[in-house]
Amino acid sequence: MSAILSHPWVPTEGPDAMSVRGFVYDVDTGLLEEVSYPGPMGSIA
Repeated sequence: MSAILSHPWVPTEGPDAMSVRGFVYDVDTGLLEEVSYPGPMGSIA
């Protein structure tokens, strides 16, 4: 997610600001969990 947020073509401020969200699919439960950011990269909690 940090690679996407730090890309110069992705505006994070102003009227064109974008929010980036990430999800992890749990194969055991079949559910999607949202990955919070900022946080330690590589963690799911």
